[in-house]
Amino acid sequence: AEKSTGFDALGNFIGAESSGGILDVTELERSLSEVRSYLQEAVDDSRDMPSLKELALSLLKHVNTVKLEREKIISVDVGANPLPLHLICLKYGLSHDYAERILKINPHVSNPNFVTGEVNIYAG
Repeated sequence: AEKSTGFDALGNFIGAESSGGILDVTELERSLSEVRSYLQEAVDDSRDMPSLKELALSLLKHVNTVKLEREKIISVDVGANPLPLHLICLKYGLSHDYAERILKINPHVSNPNFVTGEVNIYAG
């Protein structure tokens, strides 16, 4: 979703399909558990479909990769003067596409246009 463009060549907002937002680690684990339960039921019903087992394994690997990215989070102090989150991304070499993810890991940030103090960001 981060890689999709939200505007056309003329600057008109075209939006992107909502993926339901960014999940935190607990939500990610919960959804993985639910999906793997459904997949296990499907495997039990049809043992001759190895693609279901492959799907479950690839989903587990993807979630583990996403969780490993969480370890790349560092804490930075942006000071007392409010800064927009997109500017913080630029300052630390991150694409502006990271803003929504950074907002999700910083629940104390109430307004992304006025960020102050300690902020968790992804190491670039």
